[in-house]
Amino acid sequence: GDGVCTNTYTGAKEGGVPSDIAPLIQCTVATLDLKSYPGGQDFLKAYAAKYGESNPDPYAIYGYEAMKLGLDTIKSLGSQGNDKSAILDALFATKDRNSVLGKYGFDENGDTTLTSYGLYKVDSSGNPEFLKTLTPPASAASG
Repeated sequence: GDGVCTNTYTGAKEGGVPSDIAPLIQCTVATLDLKSYPGGQDFLKAYAAKYGESNPDPYAIYGYEAMKLGLDTIKSLGSQGNDKSAILDALFATKDRNSVLGKYGFDENGDTTLTSYGLYKVDSSGNPEFLKTLTPPASAASG
């Protein structure tokens, strides 16, 4: 899970697993390599231009999309854009939204329809490196 796919767990220098064992470890995280998202390349370029940083935290793209979704929802409501109930109803009614993360929406429980995870291997220095995207079959993701 997310808690073990960090240098604190995987890196010997950080008190994690010994360096001879680290390359045997694979772990999953809810984030992918930023370049793997449909809008990842554009996000990275815009982020670097704005902040002068070419390697943002992997969760930065989620923060960007969360704010964009909120602002787009409020704007779409026009005069109801200051009505908390209307905003929440509109947010949870989101379906097939095109975004930097890909197309998504929310299910009847309010969970995102994004289901992909990143599989990471650990290098000999104890650093997690993106290996590939894991996407479960729709039947597994829904129940």
